[in-house]
Amino acid sequence: SFSMLRTMAAAYEVGQLRGTPLHAAQLIWLATAGSARSLHLQDHIGSLAEGMEADITVLSLDSTPAIAQRHAAAKDIWESLFATIMMGDDRAIADVWVAGARRGGTA
Repeated sequence: SFSMLRTMAAAYEVGQLRGTPLHAAQLIWLATAGSARSLHLQDHIGSLAEGMEADITVLSLDSTPAIAQRHAAAKDIWESLFATIMMGDDRAIADVWVAGARRGGTA
């Protein structure tokens, strides 16, 4: 999928089917630092640190009424992120930055 939200949701669903559900923190790691490590690029991409290259997607945690309801009831940031991972679509993308330049979004 071209959508990292859909890809993370699919990874969660596969984990559920295998009896090893993934936490939202694990899904975020797999989509960022874990992917960079698997490509042997962890010294250049995958985390927010000085000297690293970064493309950043800013997510809205209330992009739809259902996600907003889950966010309002969430006990922590991981519950809020999980709702966006599982139910989010292009409306959840608030802002996009590529190599330090704003490229799109609704913010």
